[in-house]
Amino acid sequence: MNQFFFICCLIVFTIHFHNIKAQGVEVTEVRDTFLISPEMQDKFNKGLDLLEQKENEKAIAVFTEVINNLPQWTLPLLYRGIAYFNAGDYDRAYSDLSSFVNNEKKDHEKLSKANFYMAKIFMNKQDFQEASLRFTQAIKENSESPDYFYLRGICYFNMGDYARAVEDFTSAINLKKDFAHAYNERASAKKKLGDMDGAMKDYYQATLIDPKLYVAYINLGQIKEAMKDIDGAIQEYSTAIRFKPGEYSLYNMRALAYIEKGDLQKALSDLNKAIEINPKNFMLYNNRGIVYYRLKQYDKSEEDFSKAISLNPSYMEAYLNRGTVREMLKKFKEACEDWQKAKSLGSNLADQFIQSSCFDIE
Repeated sequence: MNQFFFICCLIVFTIHFHNIKAQGVEVTEVRDTFLISPEMQDKFNKGLDLLEQKENEKAIAVFTEVINNLPQWTLPLLYRGIAYFNAGDYDRAYSDLSSFVNNEKKDHEKLSKANFYMAKIFMNKQDFQEASLRFTQAIKENSESPDYFYLRGICYFNMGDYARAVEDFTSAINLKKDFAHAYNERASAKKKLGDMDGAMKDYYQATLIDPKLYVAYINLGQIKEAMKDIDGAIQEYSTAIRFKPGEYSLYNMRALAYIEKGDLQKALSDLNKAIEINPKNFMLYNNRGIVYYRLKQYDKSEEDFSKAISLNPSYMEAYLNRGTVREMLKKFKEACEDWQKAKSLGSNLADQFIQSSCFDIE
């Protein structure tokens, strides 16, 4: 019989960005070369109110009317750009914001805001290099915003520049001592740099500031699991579940820790819960199939691997695993067919199984 081998699948979190609310604006009635009429001033203020109320389409219409009547006034371009951004129209948002930046030379606070939103547009497009440059420009205009440093740190992290990410998260923390997300992200950057002690301290600090920041508990659990502190990892995942009971991936993470610990019944319970929450996730069935295999419930194991394949016909690991359980069920021909499929999908291990077990199967 082949040496038993299974591949578990971990669902990875992704990182979450802060949405920064547009703030009010100081209104100037007289500019260098033109006057703003009371009527246009009132319309502009109405646009700001609509923006504050998240009535973005209505705000866009009002700002457009002001711009058409007073094209010399650059400020409505900034706020129409923000309204376009909030509405998800990033091309028009960028056009308005860049026009404002190119024409406004004096108001550093508003220039920083425009560069900030332009940077966020590039972040949404996953262009972290360009986003980081825009955040740098925003910081030059206003170096007192912790969010600017925090989000540039996110860019550096995604670019793989973890040292500069640590520097920016530190700057954000210096400006805002209770910035839990900045501690969490700095910890992740420190982890990438191999500073596990520093990462652990920052993750703990994040949870002290915001006890409901469940991603910090996940990150602590992953470090503890890597350090073979399985009980500690389970404790962290359990805390995360307490604050986010509807997140299926947390149950999957804790289940994998229970599998490593050998507590298969608790692993099975967690995977049942995860599947109840998200019955379309093929990786969960693969992982539960592994638990059933170890519990020697081979029919249920085969059924779960088949379910995973039905949800994702290109899922190599499920074919590999189903082949192994089918060998246990003495379905040798079907086992070899599964391994052949796994091999065609790129599994080198499947080729070893084929060489050892399938040479005499017709």
